[in-house]
Amino acid sequence: MKDSFEPIVLRIYQTPNGQWVGRLMIGNEDLGWLSGCASPTEVEQAIRETGMCPDRVEVRAS
Repeated sequence: MKDSFEPIVLRIYQTPNGQWVGRLMIGNEDLGWLSGCASPTEVEQAIRETGMCPDRVEVRAS
């Protein structure tokens, strides 16, 4: 039997007020999020500092 693997994805997007938000996802399951960052790089760094290592990072500008 083949194990299925769903990557951990960090989705980064900008809010209307200019702040950046990150959501950790596996498929459609929300693992957690953080907000209030000044840049996509800051979001990614903050997530990695928690010990989470996403398999993929997606950045979406508003």
